[in-house]
Amino acid sequence: MTTSTTNRYFVLFEGETEEKELDGAAIREKCASGELTPASQIFVPSENKWCALSASEFASEFVDTPSPVAVKPVSDENEALELDYRATLDRLKSNPRAIEIQLEAGHLACELGHRREARKHFQDVLTENPFHARAAREVYRHFSRKECREFKYLDRPAPAWDDIGELLRFPFAAGPIYALVPAVVLAALLFVPYGAVAVAALAIMWGYYITSGVGVGETEPPSIAGVRSDPLANVILPGLALSAVAAQLYGCFYLLGRLAMLVERESAAGTWEYLSGSPIFLVGMTLAAVAYLPASILSISYDGHSRWKSVNPVAVLRSAVRMGGEYLGAVLMILVFAFMVGAMDLIVGGVPVLGKILVAIAIAVVIPMAGFVLGCLQARQSHLID
Repeated sequence: MTTSTTNRYFVLFEGETEEKELDGAAIREKCASGELTPASQIFVPSENKWCALSASEFASEFVDTPSPVAVKPVSDENEALELDYRATLDRLKSNPRAIEIQLEAGHLACELGHRREARKHFQDVLTENPFHARAAREVYRHFSRKECREFKYLDRPAPAWDDIGELLRFPFAAGPIYALVPAVVLAALLFVPYGAVAVAALAIMWGYYITSGVGVGETEPPSIAGVRSDPLANVILPGLALSAVAAQLYGCFYLLGRLAMLVERESAAGTWEYLSGSPIFLVGMTLAAVAYLPASILSISYDGHSRWKSVNPVAVLRSAVRMGGEYLGAVLMILVFAFMVGAMDLIVGGVPVLGKILVAIAIAVVIPMAGFVLGCLQARQSHLID
């Protein structure tokens, strides 16, 4: 069999645990010199497995060249691998965070067929060093695509702003009905007393639900079926947590508003009417919500069992600071979406019937976009979320 000298292969020399990348010509040269023996291992990409050189396309290199080391029986080879693996585990006990030792242990576990142990070794590396390039290569080499999807922090996805076209298409990725139905519901709520409060609550919950889906790899807005399957975990508990966060935010501005009313000796209006009628407080509440709510949503979405951490402002703000510039970029994008809806309301909100319908449509479009932005951020920075 003729092999192109330009092809490159991963080769594991007999007695060693660190593979090397060689081309065909280098492999032939080392076979002739005796550096590579028939028992040396080579990774065959077409079959996605390791095998002995004597069982590969390079087997002819050993026909006329006696090997200085006899090929070990399979049982002896496995016994040697088992000894190497145990020795590596002993080294790992004294230095559990050593990346090279963890990777070596994962490789040996794969060779021995201990796939559960190998998965743990590679995941430990990825958990300690998210998106580690070599660990990711090892995982893709030893596990199927389906198995790879079960690993955390394997590949860092692109940020939402990397492809604006995908961001704009996302609200309609599940079909126009997906955006139309929420628009109809939101429009109907805008015509009832205090409907704006209900719209805000639904928008936040819908954004949270989309964030949760995109954060775990969904490529289109999640369907309502997930809500029906477990309403307690998907709606009720996160809704209570988000309500507590909203109450915290409103409580802060309520106190500020009461203080301002006391200074201005304003007593005719209620506190909410005073806050919503003040441009300064209205803009301030919008900015605070856009800056703080995303970190709370990410905290709830990332760890459902610890969703009440989102009620702890210290934990939420610490997560936002850890995410740094990417969190700021996501907040700025969501702020743009908020002002787009605000501008729509100013332009057409006063038009009877049609104005509220257009505003509802705008909300139904920007909420999936905001959820997409936060979901991408969660997928990229989940290891930094407290």
